[in-house]
Amino acid sequence: MTQVVCIGEGLFDSISDEPGVELSQVSTWTLYPGGAPANVACALTKLGTTSGFVGAIGQDAMGAELLEVLRSHSVDLSGVQLIPGTPTRSVMVTRDKMGDRTFAGFGSDRPSDSFADTKLNAEYLPMDLIQSAQYLVTGTLLLAYPESAAALTNAMDLARYSGVQVVIDVNWRSVFWDDEQRAKSVILEVLHQADYLKLTDEEADWLFGSRDLNSLHNSFPRLKCIL
Repeated sequence: MTQVVCIGEGLFDSISDEPGVELSQVSTWTLYPGGAPANVACALTKLGTTSGFVGAIGQDAMGAELLEVLRSHSVDLSGVQLIPGTPTRSVMVTRDKMGDRTFAGFGSDRPSDSFADTKLNAEYLPMDLIQSAQYLVTGTLLLAYPESAAALTNAMDLARYSGVQVVIDVNWRSVFWDDEQRAKSVILEVLHQADYLKLTDEEADWLFGSRDLNSLHNSFPRLKCIL
């Protein structure tokens, strides 16, 4: 049995090799496989917890490399949807001289909704995998796009119906969204599905205008833990 199912984006982070240099001036980048849910799935297997990854990945060289990384960590890939003709996303990440990151775009003129991770289809979700898990772990980036938002919502509904605990990492990344106020509204609504919530102080300020944990818990009484 797969103990934890991670659903969300699988992509590459293209990280600047030149801290403190502006995006337009960076000359070299290094690609790292990522996407928070994919990273969590790999980390869990390293700790001895069985995991699966559910997400949409391009049927391209980058997608194949990402799948190989997940496979090498013994992550269950039965929930992966391969999307032909739509590229796996690469996120440009710049760093200041202190190492703090800025997510600066996608390295092409393609609109944000034209990458494979946005195409996760609810019709092809691995229902048995989700229903038999102990935890469903996700972020909020899939909520930025209609098709993947519908798939994620269906997966969380299925988890709730089946008694699977839902873990949500806010993981706010403005570059994925076209409207910050819409993002806030959508994310706040979906947090009512969470049994466990992970967020930073800055994300708490942005979403709630407060870092008070008691206030957050009162707003979302279903929560068992806030990290």
